Amino acid sequence: WDGLKWACIGDSITEANSRTSKNYHDYISEDTGIVVENMGKSGSGFMKLNDSSNAYYQRISSIPTDADVVTIMASGNDLSLTLGNVTDTGTDTICGCINTTINNLYSVLPTVRVGIITPIPWESYPPNTDNAMAKYTEAVIQICKNRGIPCLDLYHSSGLRPWDATFKSLVYTKDNGNGVHPDENGHKLIASPIKSFLDSLIGC
Repeated sequence: WDGLKWACIGDSITEANSRTSKNYHDYISEDTGIVVENMGKSGSGFMKLNDSSNAYYQRISSIPTDADVVTIMASGNDLSLTLGNVTDTGTDTICGCINTTINNLYSVLPTVRVGIITPIPWESYPPNTDNAMAKYTEAVIQICKNRGIPCLDLYHSSGLRPWDATFKSLVYTKDNGNGVHPDENGHKLIASPIKSFLDSLIGC
């Protein structure tokens, strides 16, 4: 992968900020030589921050046209908004914004290798329960199935357990007790499955 360019679209989990000294993409870049274009924006989502033109579908236009692979990490920031249906178009619902993000990406890079990653679980939204993040994740996965896009389900398989007090004290040390943003230990944990996911996308 040395010299390939990877555009990472996401929220504060992808953005370089004070919650971690190293993000998942930093670990992968150090290990493989892939060049990272960090397109993370704290507080954003597929729909969230659309009022300031920072939603994912609005930021696609700034993606590097020489990107070899693109990943889009879904965001729990969207959960306060209307989910809608997986066939929605337009930008009035989260699902509509997911489909619009994909459409906008393909309009810029019609043959790029792209994969979508579900959100990682938050302390207040543990997996395998009937909550807003679980329903959001289901919608992301179904849209990917409908559109033939590879999807990595980190909501159910990240290994992160912020609801576990001992785990949280070791892996969420810079999160102000929110149970949302893992530190470098947590990013190292999710770097492994994301690297495997990238391998399946790049195929070399």
